[in-house]
Amino acid sequence: MRKYELDDFVGDSEAFLGESFDKKPQCFRQTMAARLDGLPDLEVLDDLLALEIVTAPYFRVTKGGVAIARQAYTRAAGKNTALTEIIVPEKVYQLFRLGATLTWNSLEHILPAVRQVLYPFGQQFAARADAVLFVTPAGYDGFNPHHDSTDSFVIQLAGTKRWRVWETPSPRLGLAGGDSDADLGEPALRVTLHPGDVLYVPHGTPHAAAAEDSISMHLSIGIEGRPWRDHLRTVMDILLAEDEFREVPGLAAGHGEAQAAKRLAELLADLRDRLGQLDPEKMMSRLIRDGQASARPTAAREIERLSAADGIIADSLLGRSPLPVEFGECADSKVAMAVNGHTVTLPAALMTSVRALDAGSLVPAAEIFRGASPQRSVLAAQRLVRLGVLQVAPNGADRAD
Repeated sequence: MRKYELDDFVGDSEAFLGESFDKKPQCFRQTMAARLDGLPDLEVLDDLLALEIVTAPYFRVTKGGVAIARQAYTRAAGKNTALTEIIVPEKVYQLFRLGATLTWNSLEHILPAVRQVLYPFGQQFAARADAVLFVTPAGYDGFNPHHDSTDSFVIQLAGTKRWRVWETPSPRLGLAGGDSDADLGEPALRVTLHPGDVLYVPHGTPHAAAAEDSISMHLSIGIEGRPWRDHLRTVMDILLAEDEFREVPGLAAGHGEAQAAKRLAELLADLRDRLGQLDPEKMMSRLIRDGQASARPTAAREIERLSAADGIIADSLLGRSPLPVEFGECADSKVAMAVNGHTVTLPAALMTSVRALDAGSLVPAAEIFRGASPQRSVLAAQRLVRLGVLQVAPNGADRAD
């Protein structure tokens, strides 16, 4: 399956992050022109509708920026309490012919190829990304001027679409909502997107779009940024997970209030001390790492990966996986390791081999557990691959000594 990097969308990611990100809209011409294969096309969308697998929460129809009631294009399916709304293709096509825009929400839940598109955004911005597909008939407006609460990366897949984008306001506009042409004035950017073009729109930035002389289809990648207050809450949650704060006080009006207040003062003093001792750089690294982990596609190719572990032999080359691993202190030649929600104990020699692979080198399975027999080393390699610590190198990879 194709893999993407942020450069595929914005060209020079360093320049983009320094000059435009969170500051101003920007259009990137043909950055995705050679990478559209595998992404949704009109044939795929027709197939999805024909299969009737897309339920109402994932799909909506709008006209002139106003949502059309679901009852106009869905029907109930199922029995008794297991009823659900499914999309009726014939009704959708009828509305589309009359100028309605079709929207697929969270398309990454339906198409694996779209899920892969989200990966570089989640890793770069340490936040979950969401993919929404818009299809607008020729000559019709998609949505009236509005602003979103997410940073959006718009990838034009088919047809053309004419965009108007205004200056990014300061302070930012609030939650997603509509805007007035009369109040907005002249757009800062007028641009027509062609297949392969990408448009970046910072959150809170007013914008509007309309299809031109052919059906327009674009994929919008939304990044829901987290304000500082959310990060600070996370820091506090990390600190408050310590045992000292698990004590349950007996609170009752008129009984023991003075003693409870004294204990509260002690705990607040303890919390202040812990905050004062924090290393901001280390904590920021942890917040980024945790955000990236939460944004990573879950269980991607997991059954395939586990099958690869079953087939490991002595000559199989192994390398480190991208999953973060935390090692504890060494005691009695054993080391605790936390990875992928599991905590296991490893021999120190095996831990040393795993750490040596962080530089990107590869090692045969028979040599991963130094000092052990090849058979035992292969068994250890299989276990580490199943846990997600190691991964089997692709065919043709060379050992790096």
